Amino acid sequence: MRGRRSSRRKNVAKALLDVGATIGALVAAGVARHDFHVSAVSWGGLLALAMLAAMCQVFAGIALGLYVGRWKYGSFDEIAALGRAVLLTTAFCYVVDVVARGPRMAPRTVPLVGGVAAFVAMGALRFAWRLRLEHQGRRPRHDAVRLLVFGAGEGGTEVIRSILNDQSCTYQAVALLDDDPGKRNLRLMGVPVVCPSNTPDRISTLSGSRRLVAWACTPGRRRASSASMSAAPSDNRGGQPSMTAPKAGP
Repeated sequence: MRGRRSSRRKNVAKALLDVGATIGALVAAGVARHDFHVSAVSWGGLLALAMLAAMCQVFAGIALGLYVGRWKYGSFDEIAALGRAVLLTTAFCYVVDVVARGPRMAPRTVPLVGGVAAFVAMGALRFAWRLRLEHQGRRPRHDAVRLLVFGAGEGGTEVIRSILNDQSCTYQAVALLDDDPGKRNLRLMGVPVVCPSNTPDRISTLSGSRRLVAWACTPGRRRASSASMSAAPSDNRGGQPSMTAPKAGP
């Protein structure tokens, strides 16, 4: 029961934020259309158009799953649905403004410019939310185990994302190991990629000689496994710490 109420409150908050962005964008577009001469704006018509757009945005958002919890807030799927909802809202308001009898509620460019501005504003809200979540997730616990992640591909990215998104996780990813020279300056969600053959001393410093997360790939299967990393032994090719990981089964 509490979960349903919490989900409902979140969906209402999402809708209210988008409604505010829609109304603000249309009002700003109307004022800008008159060269920011506030006295020249037909406020009655502009506010009526903004309220119409807000209601249309809510209905379109519910129909397309924006405000019913169908997608994660700020995900690519949700942004795509948001674009469709804004497009429907903009088209509807434009048609109503053009075909309605009597004086227009606002100049014809206002619904178009306001629609674009609303989409940008709603997208910015989602981007800020995602940044906030990532910033919170990057605060390591004081007792976190430092990890090296083997491979900076899709598997390694999923490992990093899982560690950062799990607030109860007791691990801290400090680096990704990858021999690909094209990834030597890459950072994935704030975690640097290092080449194990070129920077053995840096690897020893980053890892703290605790654990290694290795991704083993087999046909049609990917598996993550933890393995111990030896602090003392080194090979004959530059004193690099030896690392071992169990192989994934067939």
